[in-house]
Amino acid sequence: MELRTEYLALLRRLVETASPSQHERAMAELVAGELREMGYAPALQAVGEDSANVLCTIPGGEGPAVLLAGHIDTVEIAKGWQRSPLSLTVEGDRAYGLGASDMKGGIAALLMVLRRFAREGRRPAGTVYFAGLADEERLSQGAHAFLEQAPQADFCILAEPHYDEFIIGATGKILLELTVTGRSGHAARPEEGVSAVDAMARLLTALEAQWSPPYRAGTAGSHCVLRLWSDWSGYSLSIPDVCHALVNKQLLPQEREEDLPDQLQAIFSPLSQGAALQVERRLPRYPAYTTDTENPHFQRLLALAEEMQGRRPRLRVNESVSDGNIIEPILHIPTVNFGPKGVGFHHPDEYLEIPTALTYIETLYRFLQ
Repeated sequence: MELRTEYLALLRRLVETASPSQHERAMAELVAGELREMGYAPALQAVGEDSANVLCTIPGGEGPAVLLAGHIDTVEIAKGWQRSPLSLTVEGDRAYGLGASDMKGGIAALLMVLRRFAREGRRPAGTVYFAGLADEERLSQGAHAFLEQAPQADFCILAEPHYDEFIIGATGKILLELTVTGRSGHAARPEEGVSAVDAMARLLTALEAQWSPPYRAGTAGSHCVLRLWSDWSGYSLSIPDVCHALVNKQLLPQEREEDLPDQLQAIFSPLSQGAALQVERRLPRYPAYTTDTENPHFQRLLALAEEMQGRRPRLRVNESVSDGNIIEPILHIPTVNFGPKGVGFHHPDEYLEIPTALTYIETLYRFLQ
């Protein structure tokens, strides 16, 4: 069967199997079934009631051990899809569908590489470890579970939708819950209490003023307020005495998450007007990392990608996070994000550029020989 036809048939099955974060078991079973048909022996690792990783070891020769990984979950269906999100729609060289870009296209490509070795009766140059990980789009619980039994590979390729570039590192990330406590009173006489909502508003305004300029200058990671709420149980003409905010903070390698609570207290103190601030660190938490680009396996993969693409992929540190933020810093496995080119991930009508997947499959096959 022609590679394009075979690849799209596999990708279609993956896209048609819904796998939002925490509900990936059906997808894990599908991927495991594909691996069994190739003659391999995959195993499911439970991550939650309806969630699992799929792990597999492909025996190879005495060469370097390579971890091929990616996430099998997707985000929820966004509003605004013009095509059916749980069907694969092929239009020319584009394949549309939820996860086709991020990152079922990459998972399908990894499986096609392993299928080729099985079909040809060949072994890779070194042992290959496959990991389809759950929950990456949420808290990366799959990657954390994987740490418990992860092999020590020499190199890791995450088939994230980056084709024109090699992601060689990423910012870190921390979720902060801010709680401002004021003093209640009758809302008709606001001067008699301390509004926690007003105090939180002053804090978030000051936070924007102090944290955004360094981000725009490239000396600090970004921040975003994700949620804001008070302890409101229904209408009452009372001054709100508790207000909460969830703030996502990206961290450059030079930023330390342990410094953030003191920074926030220093910003809040002159604005408090009688309110108090509590700062708590929540999950997810991802350390920043950069990989060693002088690593010989990295250099070989980069040279192969340049040969196959006819141009050298640029090297970039990602402003977002992935399971690479767990694999590289904790397992100390040099990691690169490199996969078929996806466009519009996390957006309606995301799509995969099909020719890049076919070139990617050939590149990885050569790399593993």
